[in-house]
Amino acid sequence: MTFLFIALIFIVKNVSPLMYGKEVNLLDPQVRHFTTAFFRVNGTTSTFLCQGHIINTTFIITTARCGKKLLKPHKDGGAVYITEYGSDLSIIGKPEKLLNYNNQIKKVIFNPMTYELDTLNDIAFIITTKSINYCQNMNTYHPILIMTSDHFKQMSRDYYLLGHDEFQRESKCFIRSWGRDETNKFNTKLREIPVHLLETTEHYILLESEITGNDGFVCWGDIGASVFCEIEEAIYIYGIVSFSDEILKRSPNDCRKLKVSKIPFLHSKHNRDFIDSLFYNHTLELDLIFGDCDTSYRSRFKKHKIKHYMKKTRKSHHI
Repeated sequence: MTFLFIALIFIVKNVSPLMYGKEVNLLDPQVRHFTTAFFRVNGTTSTFLCQGHIINTTFIITTARCGKKLLKPHKDGGAVYITEYGSDLSIIGKPEKLLNYNNQIKKVIFNPMTYELDTLNDIAFIITTKSINYCQNMNTYHPILIMTSDHFKQMSRDYYLLGHDEFQRESKCFIRSWGRDETNKFNTKLREIPVHLLETTEHYILLESEITGNDGFVCWGDIGASVFCEIEEAIYIYGIVSFSDEILKRSPNDCRKLKVSKIPFLHSKHNRDFIDSLFYNHTLELDLIFGDCDTSYRSRFKKHKIKHYMKKTRKSHHI
């Protein structure tokens, strides 16, 4: 276990993060320091690539179709590769090395409303066998916050109170994904591009990107993509899509003029019900373990958790 994290930290320190396709310093306050998990599912013969994000020491949120692939038996057992933002995934081409970072899957919890070819309720939580330790060094291994029903309602109120144009200007959102650039045709760098949240519906979110030809970032979404928005100085995940989604299949020319994208909304009604029940039914498992390196994040999560504990307590008194 110690060797695993020493190896990962060594990789992280030798790769410069990329913000909007450009290299940035790790200490740059713009860099969002939550950790992305990369799944290489089907061993050496056939490969399914997708991403997820850690939410505590053993839970990773991903898509249901990715979770189903993880449950299928395959020769090498696949791998869950925990990667820092900006890490180089050229190791994909060397499966014998990638499998050294394997973290076995203990359980997959699916949204019960997910069905075959469903893109609306396409989420699941992966539970890993080994714990993921946070804050091994500064800026590494941080969890992402998940917006529950209360946050969704607040976002909906903001949309109507601010009005469409103001809401679009105020939304601080971005897409994180591996993607092609001008110099490398393969998807080896984890990137971020800024987007405006144009609108949310019951099932989808509409996004407008600010990507330009000068960003050195031609396309995103080839190995899954996630959308994140900032609410009260905390960053929440808004949408996650798989590598195989038709919604992301574009030609290189389409990628260059990427403007508006339609992404399944992580917080559609069925997803919200599923996420809320997960928080309420797995309280102990979802407790986060932090080191001293991220007290600000810890305090934000504590506030987040207390809100939902109080809501659950009030509900139980009414029963």
